[in-house]
Amino acid sequence: MRIVIVILAVFLVLMANVHAQEYRLPLKEIQAAASEGLVSFSKVASKEENYRALGFESPNELGKMTLGEPLQMFMIPLDELKKYRSGQDVFGMLRGGNHVLYPVLVDNHIRSSITVAEKEKKWKAVSFGSPMMVKMLDKTRTQSIETTKLPSISYFVVEVPSLNLFFIAHREGVEMFFTPVMDDPQYGFRAGATIPAGKALTAIVPAAVEHDGLPR
Repeated sequence: MRIVIVILAVFLVLMANVHAQEYRLPLKEIQAAASEGLVSFSKVASKEENYRALGFESPNELGKMTLGEPLQMFMIPLDELKKYRSGQDVFGMLRGGNHVLYPVLVDNHIRSSITVAEKEKKWKAVSFGSPMMVKMLDKTRTQSIETTKLPSISYFVVEVPSLNLFFIAHREGVEMFFTPVMDDPQYGFRAGATIPAGKALTAIVPAAVEHDGLPR
């Protein structure tokens, strides 16, 4: 267990510096914030009108919540995407890294999620829920692991907020790969079908260029 924690800590530090920022993620503080978040989550979900919307099958499940394997989250801003050119370094386009998504498990089954983020130099749980999204992210990661045989800590989330796109990402050597979590015929994406990150970005750049920057 100690070895796993050390490996995860190294991974989070490396990924936080993807875009050359000297930014270290305090793993113990993040884990503690997520654990504290379970207490707050239980209070919110205990209301009868909330537990189903948050992904739980019954209020009795709330006392069984545990944390799954985290996913560090990055995003590609619209302005960076508009400037993308084939062959460009994708790593340099990534922003964020200071949000970590934890699946929330009940008897080893994903029910919901907690997102932990740094706010005013402190890590805290900032959102709960999104049961469908966390299940898709975890399923996509699991499917990719079966193919690549890479450890789960090799994976992270890349979001393109302007186009409402989510990918599970990983590296093989110096190349980054994106695996779409949902089918999207507009861009030729198939859920679970891994493609080079550059190819994915090339497919969505035209839509980004036409985007007016307003929320969809």
